[in-house]
Amino acid sequence: MDAFESAHPELVAIDSCGRTTDTKIEFLSQEREEMRRLTTATKISHNVYLGNSADAFNSVIECITADGKSATKGFDVCIETKDMAEIASAETLKQAGTFLNGEGNTDILLNRSGSWYARSLTRPLALEFPSSTPPLITRHDPQAIVNFCDWIYHITHPPTATQASEDVVMTDTQQEPPAGEHTVLIHCQDGYTESTFLALAYLIFSEGITAHEAWVRLHTTLQRSFFAFESDLQALKFLQSHLLDRSPNENALKGPVPTPQWFTHGTFDGSFPSRILPHMYLGNLQHANNPEMLRAIGITRVLSIGEEVVWDMDSETANGMHLMYLDNVQDNGIDPLLDYIDHCLEFLGIPSPCPPSHPPHC
Repeated sequence: MDAFESAHPELVAIDSCGRTTDTKIEFLSQEREEMRRLTTATKISHNVYLGNSADAFNSVIECITADGKSATKGFDVCIETKDMAEIASAETLKQAGTFLNGEGNTDILLNRSGSWYARSLTRPLALEFPSSTPPLITRHDPQAIVNFCDWIYHITHPPTATQASEDVVMTDTQQEPPAGEHTVLIHCQDGYTESTFLALAYLIFSEGITAHEAWVRLHTTLQRSFFAFESDLQALKFLQSHLLDRSPNENALKGPVPTPQWFTHGTFDGSFPSRILPHMYLGNLQHANNPEMLRAIGITRVLSIGEEVVWDMDSETANGMHLMYLDNVQDNGIDPLLDYIDHCLEFLGIPSPCPPSHPPHC
């Protein structure tokens, strides 16, 4: 405790002598702040960011002006994902695009548009989207979701020469960044759950990748923390063919979609293990029993405490997987780990032949 006090006095509310310090720790506030930092806005596609609701007004992003200089700006469009929201109609999206470009008769917009218009007068253009879609798409037309993704794509990409000559929503206004190339923030309160469905759907549409590729890319390449519910998983399995058919990406897969076994495995409910450190994850028995999924996100070692993992050991060992099972210690918060900690650390690669800063993924 003395060593901890000396190194981190800002975290000590009661010292080793039992005396109250001037440090006051509000754990609920601390949790909210930690979550805000964990889910701060990150770029997931061209001019599209995923973040939390605090980012809607507090964040600035880098952009390049028309004369090639670096600059900063706020988001042009903020899409809040929440329960009971409705997907904007084609007419609303057309009006929103007109408003975004500063065109059209605002009196007409005020009379015909929904609440998004009044909210957007004093802030970035504000739209809503459902936080999740039930399985089998019982609540919304799949084409409405595809149309929404298509609208995001076209306001975040500059129009081609052909489009610029046509009567399209986005026209050349010589603003910064270039006309028709606006920035979008997809957000929810915690930046972790409600926004996941739209983020994954948009990745499938804009990048022309399958649902399972979107899951892996968001987590690994884009290094984004997120949580997908089983309803998100089932909905996006159904939706991916609709999204790929309309994808603007020339490499988008058309026709039957190949799906790896881990994505349809009975233990996969849409969630990945939680990344605690760059090389270490915390997961449950369902995660451990889906080794193909673990390999897909770079995990090759599994340490299971008191929970027996069922693998085809010969096959998984040949695929580079390693398992350590402590069968005489229960995951109950009572059984002591001190007798096993050195052995566990050795299994996890600490110490190991590789550099200490880059131990294997576990």
